[in-house]
Amino acid sequence: FSSGLLYAQDPEYNMDKNWSRTSIHILLDSANYFLEIDPQRSFDFVESALEKSLKSQNTFNEALCYQILGRINTLLEQYDIALDYYNKVVNLMSSNDPLTFKIYSEIASVYELTGDLNASIKYYSLYLDYVKRNYNVAEEIAVRYNLAGLFTATEDYSGALNEYNTIQSLESSRNNPQGIATANTMKGEVYLMQNEPEQAIASYQKAADIADESEDKKSKSNTLRRMGKAYRQSK
Repeated sequence: FSSGLLYAQDPEYNMDKNWSRTSIHILLDSANYFLEIDPQRSFDFVESALEKSLKSQNTFNEALCYQILGRINTLLEQYDIALDYYNKVVNLMSSNDPLTFKIYSEIASVYELTGDLNASIKYYSLYLDYVKRNYNVAEEIAVRYNLAGLFTATEDYSGALNEYNTIQSLESSRNNPQGIATANTMKGEVYLMQNEPEQAIASYQKAADIADESEDKKSKSNTLRRMGKAYRQSK
């Protein structure tokens, strides 16, 4: 296999010599640890882990190796190679395996980096289905913010507002006023893009009221500045 990286010849960490009896999981943990610090070293660890996974015919560990290789190549901006590795994971795992859905989120991120926003929306939506089924509210909110940003970038303002409205409801269900305020602020931004300043002002006002109640002077000041822009646009 190729990851777009040259295999290190540094004797300081020769995999065959120093790690022959090390478990695959420790190798994978090491690969993740060095992922952003030293991608080359991360690759060396995952290469050794992949060799052991293939020898033991452990499909799940093999998939985890491909996941890390996808991450390495994403960091190196070798997006086609990253997608190839992520698709290897999808092909290895069942369609209902949690790892498959987690890979969808990573594929979505790569497509966003390449500028293929429609593909990114597709894969974030697949991941969202999984997150909703597992009742992970915090992760659902994070994914919906990603989708809202993508809908805004593709000028699907209705889609963006739907996501922010859902986020607002989710934040309300977990009694998070700051989260509700943030959702309203983002709705205001979208309304301004649609040249609907009155709607924007109403959303900003809700966010400002929450900031006032929580005595968050900085957030209130930022929201009032946005509101001023909306008032100017309404004239």
